[in-house]
Amino acid sequence: MKMNARLLKFLSLFLVLILTHEVKSQKIGLKVGLNLNNIAQDFSDPAGELSTKLKVSYHFGAIVDFELSDKFGIQPGLILSSKGFSYDDLSGDDYDRTRLNYLEIPLNARLNFSTDFHALFGPYLAFGLGGVNKYRYEANNDESKDGVDFGPAEVPITALDNDEFPLRALDYGLNIGLGYTSGPIAINLGYGLGLNNIIPNFTDSSGDVVINADDTKISNRVISISLTYFLGE
Repeated sequence: MKMNARLLKFLSLFLVLILTHEVKSQKIGLKVGLNLNNIAQDFSDPAGELSTKLKVSYHFGAIVDFELSDKFGIQPGLILSSKGFSYDDLSGDDYDRTRLNYLEIPLNARLNFSTDFHALFGPYLAFGLGGVNKYRYEANNDESKDGVDFGPAEVPITALDNDEFPLRALDYGLNIGLGYTSGPIAINLGYGLGLNNIIPNFTDSSGDVVINADDTKISNRVISISLTYFLGE
């Protein structure tokens, strides 16, 4: 709850800056790039945590750059971003590869070090659109595939019996990055720190929590490399 309140204050501050500060210029940028994804885990029983590794995926979308001064600007955007993780059992042929697709709304501040180099930092909100969980374990010789069912923070226990992999739809966190601009093109290296636990609580027919998400905390981690082309430059 405290983190939600802080994030809302941060978002409010950014909106106030845009609405109250004179905008020198604004431009639309088309953004595309690669994600190197993983997850952070915090289980009450550490023995249940997986040794995950980076999973390569993509992101693309659009941003709007509001230049407030020569040194400072705001960059909200709308990005389709594919996240997730990979797991391989080095002692056998077991594996688990999960792709999570999000519609992400970043709200980054841009701080210019010079005419060429800049830093980006700010919060993001993301909403799960779907995904795929592919896996093979010793119990089954063939590859299995489940869909990812994004939903609310609490899910009925019966969802565990379905061929869906339930996760919380809402994700939020912080972005930080460095960039280089040359003409209409900007190249950025960024890091996305997910702050929300994407594992839901599971409830029984009475609505009581029977599997507590606090016992299995998982959050997204993303290293991104992107190229943005600003229209009209």
